[in-house]
Amino acid sequence: KDTSVTIIPGAIGVNETAESVFGGMMDEVRVWNAALDVRTIRKWMNIPLAAKHCEMGHLVAYYNFDAGIDDTALNWMGSGYLSYHLRNGRVDYNGTKPIAIAVPANNDRFVPYEGKQRVFSVVPIESEWDVMQGSRENQMMKMRICTQGKRDPIAVKGFTLDLQHMSRRKDISGLSVYYTGQIARSKERELLFSTTQLPETGEVDVKLPKHLQKELKEGANYLLVTADIAPDAQLNDTVRIGMKNLLLDKDRFSPEVSRPYYIPILVTASSATGKTYSACCNGISGMVADTCPSQERNAS
Repeated sequence: KDTSVTIIPGAIGVNETAESVFGGMMDEVRVWNAALDVRTIRKWMNIPLAAKHCEMGHLVAYYNFDAGIDDTALNWMGSGYLSYHLRNGRVDYNGTKPIAIAVPANNDRFVPYEGKQRVFSVVPIESEWDVMQGSRENQMMKMRICTQGKRDPIAVKGFTLDLQHMSRRKDISGLSVYYTGQIARSKERELLFSTTQLPETGEVDVKLPKHLQKELKEGANYLLVTADIAPDAQLNDTVRIGMKNLLLDKDRFSPEVSRPYYIPILVTASSATGKTYSACCNGISGMVADTCPSQERNAS
């Protein structure tokens, strides 16, 4: 379009009316920021993409429509508040034609990957929310790990947390890491690591005991990092916790960030009542969606 007619970024069929609707099917949508040669396109045209693709560094969006979310197509390369997930929608919400839906893949020319599980991408999703003095379970970030294949699942065996972008360590009174399922808004929460003792160095290197090593499922998997804020945390201090790398089986994976991405999270004053609270979004304590309301406003 040569004009902006909607504030919804990346909605499928958003400008279609009841009289003019796309009638067809699409799958394996790939967006690159460079031209691919014909030989490469033909090699990958009937199979899923893999991390070994020779132009992987130029891939900016990948939609396989297999995330299991009714209204959203997950961009497996999406990071930050401009994740470019695709959402169902239409300007004419009273139209009689049905909105797009995901259906089981039945293209006999497309060969799905069914081998040993492999990692496709490891992407950080950082929070934009400031934190209040004395608050608990504030979401600092999520890590999205996308895998392909079910055979011999990969296990999360450890990770390195990055604490170097913090004004004062004593602003944090507790730190936790959870496995939170395959959907960003999931209520699932399995504790993998928790501590009230932060080191003086800029990193926390965690090796998980065997009973806490989480096997990944095919598709998207989320790890959530939360922090408890000390009641006497210094106002306007910066609190930022990232994940430097993940130990998946025997290999370490660093998160993929497509652009410089840093949103300062500041300590704000406690509520007038003096009570502490648990940070929440969408009614789920400590759980903020992959793209939360403030992120959608920024994207718009």
